[in-house]
Parts: sequence; structure tokens; C-alpha cells
Amino acid sequence: MKRSVIIKLLTTVLLVIPCFTTLNGQELTREYSVNQLIDSAMANNHNLKLVKLETDNAVYENRDMRSKLVPQIEGYSTLSYSYAIPKAVIPGVIVGQEGNITVEFGTKYNWNSGFKASQLIYSGSYLAGIKITKEMINAAKLKERVANEEIVYNITLLARLTASLQEQQSVLEQSLENLKKMERVASAMAENGLARKTDVSRISVELSNLSIEQENLNSMLEQQYNMIKLLCGLNYSTKIRVQKEFVAQDLTTDADSYKDRTELMLMNQSLKLAQLKLTSEKRAMTPVLAFFAEHYYQGMRDKFDFFQSGEKKFYNVGMIGLNLSVPIFGGFEKRYKVKKAEIGVNQINVQKSLTERQFEKEMNDALIDVNKNRNIYNENKKIVDMTNDIYQKTLESYKQQVTPLTDLLIAENNLTMSRLKKIMAEYQLNAAILNLKKSTGKINKN
Repeated sequence: MKRSVIIKLLTTVLLVIPCFTTLNGQELTREYSVNQLIDSAMANNHNLKLVKLETDNAVYENRDMRSKLVPQIEGYSTLSYSYAIPKAVIPGVIVGQEGNITVEFGTKYNWNSGFKASQLIYSGSYLAGIKITKEMINAAKLKERVANEEIVYNITLLARLTASLQEQQSVLEQSLENLKKMERVASAMAENGLARKTDVSRISVELSNLSIEQENLNSMLEQQYNMIKLLCGLNYSTKIRVQKEFVAQDLTTDADSYKDRTELMLMNQSLKLAQLKLTSEKRAMTPVLAFFAEHYYQGMRDKFDFFQSGEKKFYNVGMIGLNLSVPIFGGFEKRYKVKKAEIGVNQINVQKSLTERQFEKEMNDALIDVNKNRNIYNENKKIVDMTNDIYQKTLESYKQQVTPLTDLLIAENNLTMSRLKKIMAEYQLNAAILNLKKSTGKINKN
């Protein structure tokens, strides 16, 4: 009778699954969803901040270029003292003398004050340069989008792995708790001669093995937490947990879905910039036309008496005109620059073709990976159902004293391992789906 009571106690313990967690320190633990982690990473990621600064720089580069299309006006004032006045030799016949004579031109003190204005009317290379800076803004925005997608991908993958480890941790904690209770009951039975000491030893060995697995898993989980804190700008002293997300598996892809990738859009933008650079180099051989105007007051005195009253000391000078610059020959420099720009366009075209092939391969590989991991996950679900059924039947046989404790331990271990493999298979499937979204340019789309 005593043996039957103890066996019932043991089986009751095995059926009890802890459904609560310790409350100690719970108020210090903050739970994050994947979207919250992504938002935090977006706000605190230093690489993304640098990319955004590049976008701002491109905007002001374009404004700087466009500012030269409006009139350029400047004021100036120049005061000079000639300690040696320039001289010139002129024919003496001009003043009724024979031979050449030397005369001075100018005065010791010269003071010019006025305004200059200029307006670019046409410059082919300059107008092309403005288009280049405008497209550079678009390129910078695409780089920022690539950086955003990279953050979304990395954080999502990391969060899914962390949630998977948390789930595995719960399974191991549950198994350890069951084994510890089983060990206590088996020890009590052995002391009363109702169980063998080897059964207790087997439970202790299994307990030690699971404890090692738990220690390794806890270490991995802490490392994942620290990586999340690093990427998301969280305080290392903060205790966190990651919520498990629902992953939609009904992804639709077309044969050319890889062409939606932002990286390919960025490469197309680079090609556009290279073509504009080629246009700019060709237009560098076209004329440049500009309007100019100048008005100033010119003062020339042998003594520094500009501020004294009396005779007029400053004279008005003004002019307007057009300046036309026509390139004729520059040692073939412009010709070679055009050739270099053409080579740059061809290089990007070749690289684009290669990148498209690589992206197509990545998409096809991702599709294969999703199908493979979906099959593996489904098989693991079946295995869990089967091992759970085996465990329940073994437990029932043990209650009837038909099956030894060793078989029950094996069944319980197989159930634990199958649950862990199912969790890992689910993570691998979710990771494969994420890779497929990335390969089809849908990483930012729900």
C-alpha cells in the first residue's frame, strides 16, 4: 500500500507542469516587441545617423550649386600707395621733343570703391552639375533606405532568435523542475526499499546533463540580450525580454521580384549619376556665356587728402558687358575625361548585370530554403505529437508498475528534445521567410 501511494505521488509530480515564473525582479524586466526594438534601433543607431547626415550634405550640395544661378554681387574698396609710380617710354614728338621721353602714369595714392555683379547665362557642364547634385540627393535617400532595411533585417532576425532561445529556456526549466521532483521522490522510494539506487543515479545524471544544457542556453541568451542592447541603444543594466511575434507564411513571389530590391534601385541611381557625369564632361567643351557689370568710384591723389574739401577727388567709372569663353584646345584633357566617364558607365552596367544575376540566385535559394524549413518544421510538429503520445503511454504504464523508471526517463528526455528541435525548426523557418522577404525587396513591408 505504501509503494502504491508513493508511485501515485511520483506520477502526480510528473504531470504537474509549472505555469508560473518567479516574480522576483519582474518589475525590473521590460518586455519589447520586435517593432519596439526596431524603433529604438532607428532612433539610436549611429550608422543610420551618419547616413542621414550624408543625405543632408547632398541637399546642401545641391543648394550650393543652384545658388550660383542667381546674380552674384559684391562690394569692394581698395586703397593703395605707390612708393614707385609706374613709368612708360613714349616718343618725344608727342610733346615736341626729339627721341623718347620717360613719363609717369598714375599717382601715389589710389582708392577705388564700388560694386561688381555677374550672372551666368549658359554653361552646359554647370547645368549638368546641378542635375548631378539633385540625383545625388536621391542616391543618398536610397542609401538611407538600405540602411533602414539592414536595421529591420538584423533586429528582426536577432529578436526571433532571442525569442526562440527564451522558449527553449522555458522548456528546459520545466524539464529540470520535473526531474528535480522526480529525483526527490525516487530518493525517498530508495530509502524505503521501493526503488533502486541506480534509478536515482540515472535521474541525477540526466539532471546534470540538462543543467549543463541550461547553462549554455542561458549564456547564449544573455549574449543575445547584450547584442540587442548594443544595436538598440539600451542600457546594459536593463533586464529585457523579447515578445514572440506572429510570422505570416503566405508570401507570394514573382520570377522578377528580386528587381524590387533597394540595392538594385541604388545601382540604377549610380548608373544615372555616371551618365550625367559623362554628359557634364562632354558639355565642358561647349561655350560659357556670362553677363557682368561694374561701377566704382576712383580716387587718385599725390597726397592723402581724400577727406579734405575742395576739388573733386573721386570719379565715376562703370561698365557692363558679356563674357564668352570658348574652349579651343586643352591638350586633349577633356577628351580623355570623356573616355574615362564612358568607361565608368560601362563598368556600372557590367556590375549591374552581375548583381541582378546574384539577386535572382539569392531569391531562388531563399525559396528553396523556405520550402525545406517548412517541411522540417511540419515533421518536427509530428515528432512532438508522437513523443508526447509515447510519453503519456509510458507514464500510464509506469503508474501500473509495468514500465521501469528508465523507460520513463527516456520518454521524458525524447519529449524534451523534440520540443527543443521544434522550437529551433520554427526559428529556422522564420529566418528563411525573412531572408525571402529581403531577397524580394519586401523587408519593410508587413
